[in-house]
Amino acid sequence: MVISQLLIGVMYLLTARAASPAVFGQAVVSLSVATILVVLFDMGLSSYLVREVASARLTVAEAFGIVRAKQVAAPVLVGVAFVASSVTGLDSLSAFLVGLVALFTWEAQSSNALLRAQKRFGLCSRNQVLARVIAVLWLVVAGRFLNPILALAAGLVLAWALEGCANLITGGTPRSKPTDLGRSASAQRAAFTYGLSSLSGSAQQLDTPAVSVGGGIYAAGLYGAAGRLQGPLTFMSQSMAAVAAPWLARASDQRAQLLREERRIQKLAAILAVAPLIAAAVGPFLIPLLLTDSYKSSVTTFIILCFGASLLSLNQSAIVILQNRHDTGFVAAALASSIAAGLLATYLLARSGDASLAALGYVLTQGSLLGSTQFRLRKLRRCELVACEEGTGNA
Repeated sequence: MVISQLLIGVMYLLTARAASPAVFGQAVVSLSVATILVVLFDMGLSSYLVREVASARLTVAEAFGIVRAKQVAAPVLVGVAFVASSVTGLDSLSAFLVGLVALFTWEAQSSNALLRAQKRFGLCSRNQVLARVIAVLWLVVAGRFLNPILALAAGLVLAWALEGCANLITGGTPRSKPTDLGRSASAQRAAFTYGLSSLSGSAQQLDTPAVSVGGGIYAAGLYGAAGRLQGPLTFMSQSMAAVAAPWLARASDQRAQLLREERRIQKLAAILAVAPLIAAAVGPFLIPLLLTDSYKSSVTTFIILCFGASLLSLNQSAIVILQNRHDTGFVAAALASSIAAGLLATYLLARSGDASLAALGYVLTQGSLLGSTQFRLRKLRRCELVACEEGTGNA
């Protein structure tokens, strides 16, 4: 999954090299909005279904029926993303392709989730990598003849559409009928906190439009270039959370095993948190080689975002553990408050016109979330330990 995200990063890198920061800013803001629309439309349903299928509370056929019911409304993503992209100044064809990116992203992620619920991680990865290799090859060839933004948008449509088709063809997913509206709505309500968790993982995507509003499209281009290079580092932690969810769900009824699994996930998160720090150290030497001189000021932005990505790794482990413990109310409140505070800070700092200052808002989001989730998790474990000791004493 990390390799597939690196391939997406290569696509953005090739586009940034071929376009000015202002032009690239239009594309990255539009695609960031499309990504957020997907997260808002899904609102945690994919992650929720992974947990429910893994814990045997839902069958794969039932989960697929819930996804089918939501597919009816999915085309609205095209229209909303098209309007948002047009506002940034993209031409009509590129804006339409961005709308298709949003639609096919959700379709691919939904089919991917059903495979992950069955622990078919290898198949997920193969389908992703194959689709994105083809998309990169398309961009290399088409970039010679087409507008770089148009070539990028078409390449992303190709990547997500191929992945979704490959998942359905090779996954053997049962062709269930769409479930009834009431059950679909109930599943969506239960998934709400997972949606907020996804928003936290995509906070840097949210930040890019905020930078555009506060500092202009040029600043958004500089910020977006740094963010896309840093993206694979955040995807590592999100992949960890996606893989951890079904394992934790299976251990939920056995306290000792659950604690072992939780500690294992936290140790892995701590290891993953080191990777962004290493990237921050090599960034000043690497970015000038990857991007043109127009993006020199993206180096500082990249370093700051890497610190935020390190905090994100620790956050993802705590969030998936709390969600598995059904502490969804706290997770929702912590995520909402942290994201809101971080976005406000990003907008206000971006008004200076300095993309690197705006990046501090992302660090604020992850830092405040880290403090609240770690405190909550320790409190829950302490209360659980006291309850066990009291039960033993009474016995």
